[in-house]
Amino acid sequence: MTLSPLKARDLQTPARCYSVTSTETAQGGRLKTRTLTGTIWGDFQPDTPAFVTGTDGRGYVVQTATLFVRTRAGMAPNDELHLKGAYWIIRSIDERADQNFRLRIERTV
Repeated sequence: MTLSPLKARDLQTPARCYSVTSTETAQGGRLKTRTLTGTIWGDFQPDTPAFVTGTDGRGYVVQTATLFVRTRAGMAPNDELHLKGAYWIIRSIDERADQNFRLRIERTV
């Protein structure tokens, strides 16, 4: 199979990129801070949402997706993207043979 480079017409989905830092509060909780690092355009391909049971015994609906982009733009796993009205966590970043990048992302619905 030959991979073809992404064409501009395939990059229909804008995503704002955020680096995320987590700090402990004085009360013992955690405070998550998002810092905008830029905007990228990608080819968004969502998977079907799935029901999963968490370690706390509660059920959650989790949706995963793939976002193909031309550049990784300083993104790292556990950074977040805001696209399609929701925040998605980057789970993995893979460089493809055509020098584009495949981001595996997920969100809790």
